[in-house]
Amino acid sequence: MPSSHPRTLFSGFAPQLRVLRLTLPCLPFIPEDRFPNLTEIYLDSDCYVTHSSLLSILERAQMLEQAYFATPIPWSSTSPPLTERIVPMPKLRRITLDVLADPSPLLRALALPPSCLVKLALSGASDVPGCLSALEGQLDCSQLTRLSLNVNWHPERESGDVVLIVTVCDASATQGVALSVQCDGRGGSSSIPVLREALTNAFRTSPIYANVRELTVFVNQRIVDATFLDSLPRLTTLNHIFCRPPPTYYEMLEGNYISRLMQTSPDGRVTCPGLTTLYFIDCPFDALADARAILGFRKQHGRPLTRLGIDCSVALKHDVRALGKRVEELDVNFCDVPGYEGALDVAPEGGWRGHSARARRHWP
Repeated sequence: MPSSHPRTLFSGFAPQLRVLRLTLPCLPFIPEDRFPNLTEIYLDSDCYVTHSSLLSILERAQMLEQAYFATPIPWSSTSPPLTERIVPMPKLRRITLDVLADPSPLLRALALPPSCLVKLALSGASDVPGCLSALEGQLDCSQLTRLSLNVNWHPERESGDVVLIVTVCDASATQGVALSVQCDGRGGSSSIPVLREALTNAFRTSPIYANVRELTVFVNQRIVDATFLDSLPRLTTLNHIFCRPPPTYYEMLEGNYISRLMQTSPDGRVTCPGLTTLYFIDCPFDALADARAILGFRKQHGRPLTRLGIDCSVALKHDVRALGKRVEELDVNFCDVPGYEGALDVAPEGGWRGHSARARRHWP
């Protein structure tokens, strides 16, 4: 027999709450409390919750500034559209959706502020276009100038699965879109080549990526090729951070995508023609040869780099400084001298100096 008790968790205390954290193995019901003063909500549950239920929670807490939902949505709920109502979230600064299903129906039902930061965990490349489409008309895309590619490795999985994190944000890293996309190391519909194609198409067509000028790559992924780089037509700065993945994942990688900066198309066009700034971070000795070759190639083809930055061991001091003859401005930082790591913990004010710190740490 259905219970006649009100489906509330807090009775008369709900209006007083500012922060709500619900970490439950199972959520017995969706609370119907109204939270007029709630600014933060965190829901972490193993129970299936529909798009409509999550929308109802948000509708009752429209002063939210931060929302985090890590709870599975039934796959069947992604097909039927939500009701025609649009829920305004005028104060929302950050929303995270980790729902194991396509979150785009929920995104379309929300009216987000242009300066919002949206973080989405996606199960595959097929979810990327719908989510971007749901956000394009809501965010201030003109401010989204910085893009990064990072990888979370899963050494406990024999399949070689990785999660590729694609983040586009503004200069202060307070607004934008972060996509965490599952990639299947065994190939198939969730493989890296499939995701590369989806992202390349998105970079070419979505307003969200139209103003990207700076790209930071944290590891040599197979996802980066000349077509990928050329899908960012306004790119002027490339930061490459030399990271070493676990040995079991080397088969997921290509040798060195940096060489693509020395490629030309059949019509003689240089890859990334607008590139002016290159930064190598945690640079090994053998990569200095790449830097010399890139500087020479691009100068020869009329697309010279004007600024080169290198963070490396002090043991490479003389080799690195010799590169100063090949570029207008050389910025060198030594990773193994006292104070280097401390400087990275300070958010830089911007500009060329302090560039390494911003590239390495200053991401949402």
